[in-house]
Amino acid sequence: MDFSILLLAGFIVFLSQFVKGFSGFGSGLFAMPFLVLLFDIKFALAFTILLDLVSGSVMLYREKREVSTSVLSILVVGILGGAILGGLILPKIDFRILKKLFGVTVVLMAAHMFLQRDSRRKMRNKRFWGFLAGFTAGLTGVLFGVNGPPVVYYANQSCDSKRQLRATLYFVFLADSVFRTLTYAVTGVLGLQSVSFALLMVPFLFLGIIAGNRVHFNVSEKSFKRVITLIVLIVGLIAILR
Repeated sequence: MDFSILLLAGFIVFLSQFVKGFSGFGSGLFAMPFLVLLFDIKFALAFTILLDLVSGSVMLYREKREVSTSVLSILVVGILGGAILGGLILPKIDFRILKKLFGVTVVLMAAHMFLQRDSRRKMRNKRFWGFLAGFTAGLTGVLFGVNGPPVVYYANQSCDSKRQLRATLYFVFLADSVFRTLTYAVTGVLGLQSVSFALLMVPFLFLGIIAGNRVHFNVSEKSFKRVITLIVLIVGLIAILR
C-alpha cells in the first residue's frame, strides 16, 4: 500500500478518534465518508470496527460507574436485532447501491445533527423508542459503519446528566462494535488484511483519544459539532454524486 495513503488513513483515524474522545460518539460518522474515498467500503467497515473495539474499551474503563443501565439495556437489545438484519443484507447488496445509500444516510444524519436540540424533552413509550433507536443504529452500523444519531438522540433525552450520557454512549457503542465484529466475521467481511491494517492504525487511534479527552472541557461542544456536521454533509453529497 502506498505510504501516502497509509498516512492519510492514519490522519482520518486520528481525527475520528479525537471526535470520539471529545464527545463519546461520532468516530464512524466522521471517518467513513472519507475512508470510502480511499478504500472499498467493506474493507473500511472491517478495520474501523476493530479500532472502535479498542477505543471503546479504553474509554469506558474510566466511566463505567456512570452508565445508565436502563437506557443501555433497551438500546443494546435493539442494536443486536438491527445488526443481525444488517448481516443478512450485507453480502447480497450491490456495492454501487450501497455507496449511494450510504451517502443519503450521511446527509440525513448531518441534517439530524444540525436540527438536534440540546434540551431534553419528556418521551412517551421510552422502551419502544429505545428499541427502535437501537435497531436503526445496529442496521446502519453494519451497512454503513455509521450508527450514532438515533442512539445519541434517544440517550440525550433519557440520561440524567452529561457525564451519564457520555458514559452510556461509550458502553452502547462498544456493545455495537462487538455485535458488528461478530457479524463481519461470520459474513466474511472481516479478514486478515483488515486486522493487519487496524494494527497499523492503533498509534493514530491512541493519539486521537488522548487529544480528544484533553480538549473535552476547553472547547465549546456546540461549535465543534457544527463544523463536523458541515464536513459530513459535504462528503455525504460527494458520495451520492460520485
